Amino acid sequence: MHKEDVAELIYSYSVGISLLQAVSNNLIIPIDASPLVNFRDSLFHFRKLYQFEEKTVEYASELASIQEHLIRGFKDNILLITSSLRKRYRYILNNHPQIAVKSEKDKVKIRKLLNSLTRIDVKLRTYFEVNSQKALKQIVDDLNTCIEEIENTFHSWQVTNEYLRQRHEE
Repeated sequence: MHKEDVAELIYSYSVGISLLQAVSNNLIIPIDASPLVNFRDSLFHFRKLYQFEEKTVEYASELASIQEHLIRGFKDNILLITSSLRKRYRYILNNHPQIAVKSEKDKVKIRKLLNSLTRIDVKLRTYFEVNSQKALKQIVDDLNTCIEEIENTFHSWQVTNEYLRQRHEE
């Protein structure tokens, strides 16, 4: 990978993290320092990478470190969001008075949607490629679609947005 491509990779990461920050702000899920720390660390390795010629062992080592930091920061962020949402939505599913009167068949719909949050986690853990801005955007798009489907279902059951944004997961 050329140095310019590495710079584009880091830029793509910053775009993806910005999208995730907007998602987490909307959902009132505090993001930990991992994305920023890993971004900082990737920049450190990027500076070191520029000292070496391409196709050297040192260059490859720094490139691997950059990719590892970017993957870790992005994954940590997504996993924090999906974990928080699963806890929050399960709490609502089990405790909201409007949902208590719903049939088990209705509740299964939400459980299936909650499983889609888990599938995002599995996708991240098994075959996620960070070196593509398209892949970063697709993960965020999948997350947004999943959240929208879950919350639309809750809204159809008269669960307010205010209630959905409370931090029940604590």
